Amino acid sequence: MSSLSVAFSRIPQQCRTAPRSRETRPDYLDTAGAPEDYSAALYAYNHAGWYVADVLAKAAAYRGTPRPGRLAVEPATTREVLANPRIVLTPPQRADLMAGGIDERLVATLAAIGRRHSVIITALQSDHYPGTNHEAGRAMDIGAVDAEICRGGRTGACAQLVRELAAVQGPLRSTELIYCWDPDGPADPRGFARADHCDHIHWGLDA
Repeated sequence: MSSLSVAFSRIPQQCRTAPRSRETRPDYLDTAGAPEDYSAALYAYNHAGWYVADVLAKAAAYRGTPRPGRLAVEPATTREVLANPRIVLTPPQRADLMAGGIDERLVATLAAIGRRHSVIITALQSDHYPGTNHEAGRAMDIGAVDAEICRGGRTGACAQLVRELAAVQGPLRSTELIYCWDPDGPADPRGFARADHCDHIHWGLDA
């Protein structure tokens, strides 16, 4: 049973205002428009906005949605990144991704960022000078986050994303995280500050 069906079945019957002649089991959703549009299906069952919001919120809890402030980095496809309107890419950057030369760990990280934020990518592979992790398909530069142009401040959307990236653990943790200030402190050499990186966040992997 899906997380939404579990949430649907646990809403008290007396809170449902649909006519008694309708089915009251979770599979009623299938005949009312799910899974294409769960919101519409729930509203068809109970014409109340609070009810729809309550079921969707409970479904998110059962599903285990990421906690606020943390990136849930997991395997993702290039197609997901290219289809996400929150990730702004130039034509050459899109070509880099479609050519298959971008490291899958970068793709997964970019997909995770795009689920939480809107970003503008200012450098990927072909639009960066050679001899770097960019050329190897293992680095990206982010110039804006959630409509905020990165300017090196310690507050705001860009600063928040830097901190989220610094908190990532495991095999998808970057070996290069560069901004105008050190995001993870002097004890961790992975992240460091550079004056020429105050207008973008650099994320990269050495190998």
